[in-house]
Amino acid sequence: MLSVLPWERKKFQGSPLLLVGDAHAPRTVGVDDPGFDVTERLDEYARSMVEPCRYLSGYLFKRNSPSCGMERVKVFNAGGAPSSAGAGIYAKRLMTSLPHMPVEDEGRLADPVLRENFVTRVFVYRRWQELEAMGVTLAGLVRFHIRHRMLIRAHGETGYHGLGRLVASAGTGDINVAARAYVALRMKTLMRPAIRKQHGSVLAHLTGHLKRDIDAGAGAELVRLIAEYRLGRVPLAVPITVLKDHFRRYPDPSLGHRLYLDPYPEALELRHLI
Repeated sequence: MLSVLPWERKKFQGSPLLLVGDAHAPRTVGVDDPGFDVTERLDEYARSMVEPCRYLSGYLFKRNSPSCGMERVKVFNAGGAPSSAGAGIYAKRLMTSLPHMPVEDEGRLADPVLRENFVTRVFVYRRWQELEAMGVTLAGLVRFHIRHRMLIRAHGETGYHGLGRLVASAGTGDINVAARAYVALRMKTLMRPAIRKQHGSVLAHLTGHLKRDIDAGAGAELVRLIAEYRLGRVPLAVPITVLKDHFRRYPDPSLGHRLYLDPYPEALELRHLI
């Protein structure tokens, strides 16, 4: 990882590291040789990686690493007692410099909900990067929000309404300022994994838009499946699959549901486990 001279590389790789000192500004030193301090080199390397990483759509960090740990990395005080409030030097610099880029701790991906949430954020952020590459316009921001609004709503009503207000007022000022505020609130909202109650509300909302198109029996079956999902008896993929089938026959582009139903490639099957 580090850009160091060959003799330094050998010494660095031969010495396990740990964080010491202030949990908010720790030093990274050798376990066997506390005088071997690589804090500045790690930070310098992280600074050099900010620009290349600007084009990434997500980043996985190494669990408990004094260089690449995202959170809860042990920091030892002068008496040798550990706390778990730290972040790795490299990880902290990257997260501070690229605050909207989706990041996750590799160990947390064993949780199906957190795994699905991370992948969702990666694909949403990638679509935002594509919009930025073309140049954000008011029309582009409105289209982006409409396409994602049901997905955002599943992660929290507060963020959903806040983003709606930002878009509604975006035409009254500098669009770039509005875009920065929008991406900040959107990524913050998406960081909160959607729970069954929130998904259930969005599923019910989408079902309501189909009531004039599908017969009573199909509607009742959807309501039953949503109730089963809310109770944890079936995974999210079950009502989603039925809804997708109905919307294929009765499309409604204005609803903003497509990226809620298909936020990433279906082959990943992430919603079969949540």
